Amino acid sequence: MLKDASVEVDPLGDLNTEAERKLGQLVLEKYDTEFYILHRYPLAVRLFYTMHCYDNPTYSNSFDVFILLLPYFSNFK
Repeated sequence: MLKDASVEVDPLGDLNTEAERKLGQLVLEKYDTEFYILHRYPLAVRLFYTMHCYDNPTYSNSFDVFILLLPYFSNFK
């Protein structure tokens, strides 16, 4: 969604605050909700003890929940 909105992001990097807010805005416009979940973050930007995905070790087995365009909580294995 960010790429389609001409927002440059590193596919293996972390999202900055501006990108997170833009994504929240895009989700709100497209799906009429202020709630979304991002999962499978790049492992390089997560804590060192975060478990990698079983099918792609480049990504982590983790997620972040966003409500009202702000991060609400995170979880990982």
